Amino acid sequence: MNMKIVVINGSPKGNKLSFTMQYIYYAQKMFPHIEFNLINIGQKLNNMKIKEETFQEILKEMDSADGILWSFPVYVFLVPAQLKKFIELLFENNAGEMLKGKVSGVVSTSMNFFDNTAFDYMHAIIEDLNMKYTGFFSNNSFDFDKIERRKTFYTFIKNILFAIENQLPTQRRFNTLNIRKNFVFTPSEVLDEHQLDSNGKKIIILTDNNTDESNLGKMIRKFKNSFKNEIDVYSIDSIDMKGGCISCLTCGYDNQCIYNDGYPDFIRNKLRNNDIIVYALTLKDRYFSSRYKLFLDRAFFNGHTPITEGVQMCYMLSGSLSQIESLRQIIAALSEIGGGNLVDIITDEFGESEEINNLIYNMAMKALEFSKSGYIQTPTFMSVGGYKIFRDMIYGLPGVLFQADYRFYKKRKMFDFPKNKFTYRIMRLIFKSKKARRLFKKKMFKIFIRPYDKFFENLNIEQEITEFGI
Repeated sequence: MNMKIVVINGSPKGNKLSFTMQYIYYAQKMFPHIEFNLINIGQKLNNMKIKEETFQEILKEMDSADGILWSFPVYVFLVPAQLKKFIELLFENNAGEMLKGKVSGVVSTSMNFFDNTAFDYMHAIIEDLNMKYTGFFSNNSFDFDKIERRKTFYTFIKNILFAIENQLPTQRRFNTLNIRKNFVFTPSEVLDEHQLDSNGKKIIILTDNNTDESNLGKMIRKFKNSFKNEIDVYSIDSIDMKGGCISCLTCGYDNQCIYNDGYPDFIRNKLRNNDIIVYALTLKDRYFSSRYKLFLDRAFFNGHTPITEGVQMCYMLSGSLSQIESLRQIIAALSEIGGGNLVDIITDEFGESEEINNLIYNMAMKALEFSKSGYIQTPTFMSVGGYKIFRDMIYGLPGVLFQADYRFYKKRKMFDFPKNKFTYRIMRLIFKSKKARRLFKKKMFKIFIRPYDKFFENLNIEQEITEFGI
């Protein structure tokens, strides 16, 4: 059977220079009887635009294919903005009818930092386009020389070809999005005596909203009216961004982006110098807009260091967030790994206007109180595990390229690798004895709790609160 696989490459570096595409070239060598047609979306849409004629030619190629492979590097928890824009165009052109029943899989390269959310997104998108999802292959950028990794990829491609040849069915995992229709949010007025005083706290709203009369536009109005003070609103569309991140790594040494546009200045002088940031965004397919994704991708000029440290993060969204769990995880991770505190996420998905009004006012009040007290939620696996991945990467070979990151991590003593202390080595030797293990087991929890007992014996509540500095 003659088969044709169309490879949609989302890497802005193109085909030849993409780590991910090296696996596709490997597939071409290992399966010479299969036609692999490579389409470089990442470069074609680097300025987030594509000629209609070019787009229609790509649709024809996809229509003629037996299977579709999506190839991309993970950028900020997801696919690159250029590929996100292409996916939006597919939905706008009702490509799901044309692609119905085609077998599809995903190949990606990353340092395994939140590649799971990128795969969940693509899994759902493939199903929304009426295709059959057959799985993913996750590749570390420097694993190609490992025979076991190539074996896994070889088997992955074989499974896709087998699914095509035998027209195997696949189980749908994600439900079709149930979008709330015909709900019109009405913002309530805030009495002067109930308006909040920012007391010098800097607050901005960053939005992709383009009309004051949309639900999101009116949610923004409600948040602004909750304060006595003026709050600046910045439109993502108005930020000068000449193109998407191309992963050129020019920024690695001194955090200087290769683009000569207004984006770095916006991040340094508009975004960073705030106490509270409100993101007011509209959901598009199963994420936000490709324009917002472009905004996030371009932040890579700052390397693997936090941008919103100590900031209170608020989200007001229009769309069906509850049906996209991976997006909620991305929001939480972006806040935590960025060094900020996620105050709340308010959507127009549930509730009537009165409830949403109360939620927005309450979020504003909480954000202000948290900012005054310096409250930041305790870290979870997302940031603890995430920064261990970054730490190991920056300490190794990539640290040669990301020297700005290396200096940052070294200054903050983030190269905190486990130490094989002499005491621990002695204890491991002792615990080889069954008798020692039995004795320790009898007193284990008392030993663990002893420092807490000592603390509570000496606790002075007034002094404790004074030391909080609240």
